[in-house]
Amino acid sequence: MSLTTVLLLTVTAMVSFDPGLLTDVGFQLSVSAVTGIGLILFLARRSSPVLQVVLVSLGATLATGPIVAYHFGMISLVNIVANILVVPVVPAVLLLAALALLVNLFWPVAGVGLGLIVHVLFAWMRWVTGWLSSWPGAYFAEVVVPIWVMVVYYALLILGSVFWLKKQGRGWREVWE
Repeated sequence: MSLTTVLLLTVTAMVSFDPGLLTDVGFQLSVSAVTGIGLILFLARRSSPVLQVVLVSLGATLATGPIVAYHFGMISLVNIVANILVVPVVPAVLLLAALALLVNLFWPVAGVGLGLIVHVLFAWMRWVTGWLSSWPGAYFAEVVVPIWVMVVYYALLILGSVFWLKKQGRGWREVWE
């Protein structure tokens, strides 16, 4: 089953049980990030693993940017770089933190050692995000984005995707397969 089918079925089921989710910012961000990542990886088929890391960040950023700007009044110009440097570390932090807690039950010294590694990785993530956000012009705050701008933005994103598919000689039917 394709990502598109799974995403639509999941969103439909969730919204059927709780229509209020449509107004939930977390839900909007999650759905748009997954959609953006799936779409950009689909459009950039057969890309290298290194390029895929960049594309995942780019897809999520392009899809969630207007929602973040609308709800939080902020536009970041360094978030793609931050994601490329930080996102690969997140799974290691989560895994090692859980492992440190488990190991700590049986061998506290080893648990503390694993915890130290988690601390170093977390410090790296904080340093990167702090350093990037300190750059002049790294972000714009107190931005007001009207709904019509979001509609135009997403319409242009869809049109750009259609153009890219046509340029590749592919159709939308492939998205569903």
